[in-house]
Amino acid sequence: MDTIPNTAGCDSIITINLTVNTVNVSVTNNSPVLTANANNATYQWVDCNNNFAIINGANSQSYSATANGSYAVIVTEGFCTDTSACEMVLNTSFIENNLGTTLEVYPNPTNGNITINIGAVYSNLIVTVRNVMGQELQTKNYDSAQLINLTMDGDAGIYFVELKTNDKTAIIRVVKN
Repeated sequence: MDTIPNTAGCDSIITINLTVNTVNVSVTNNSPVLTANANNATYQWVDCNNNFAIINGANSQSYSATANGSYAVIVTEGFCTDTSACEMVLNTSFIENNLGTTLEVYPNPTNGNITINIGAVYSNLIVTVRNVMGQELQTKNYDSAQLINLTMDGDAGIYFVELKTNDKTAIIRVVKN
């Protein structure tokens, strides 16, 4: 409530009802996967190390970083928009990746079954699994693929999954429990 004198010298009492809407911009950091805690919102992930540049295609509630760095999410709930604090990602499983920022591999660590979402359909794709000694354990060719379900045989340890298509390559470190 506030009292304001009018031009005739009389006081006017006004009541202001103010509602302040907040946006949940908290983030769960399970590096390299970042998840916005806001539900039923729209999301846009940005690269803090690149002047908050928008990461193309990164508009899901979760973002799997393809490189070590600092990332934030712009969250819009209703008519309100806010940006989270920057979150550090220091242990991406991507050793090499020029297939794009939408490449996802999950779960990692795994019990043996992983899903690889390349983010786009690629033709002539070769998937090779190697152990830490570099020995080739399995290879599979795909004429056309975007989503690959892969079963990794063998003991617990560190494996490298290589995706090759035309002039693009990604090498992913996968931990098998």
